[in-house]
Amino acid sequence: MINIIVYILVLAINAFLLFRAPKRYTRKKLLIINGIGIGASMLLLFLCSLMALGISKMTSIDEEAAQQFFFGVFEILFILFVLNFFVVLAVDGVINLLTRFQGDYDKNTLYQQPVRFIDRNKGVIKIIARIIFFLSAARIFYQILFD
Repeated sequence: MINIIVYILVLAINAFLLFRAPKRYTRKKLLIINGIGIGASMLLLFLCSLMALGISKMTSIDEEAAQQFFFGVFEILFILFVLNFFVVLAVDGVINLLTRFQGDYDKNTLYQQPVRFIDRNKGVIKIIARIIFFLSAARIFYQILFD
């Protein structure tokens, strides 16, 4: 039951970071948010064993099962923030760099294919890339939590 709740919560956070946050925050703030998330997940790695030990002492849950759960949460958070960090840097950055470079240095080819297609449809390309990353992350999170 707790796995389902964590899965839904992580998917909601991932959807926010992929689809809503780029509209609300600048690229620099997104990189800071993801950097803080990566640091917090690394801190969680060190606390996993202690939390598992504390939970197993207070409840009847096996220490190994609690430790496996907390390490799964660590893996999910780390993957979540690294994936979103990559999307902010790579996907948005490459598309913006390509269109900006062509506009600044090679205006002759700006209206030829495939540059024209990318320039006209860069918003759609970014959304499709985010959907692919979201579905891939959902699959990875499911695999971590339920297997």
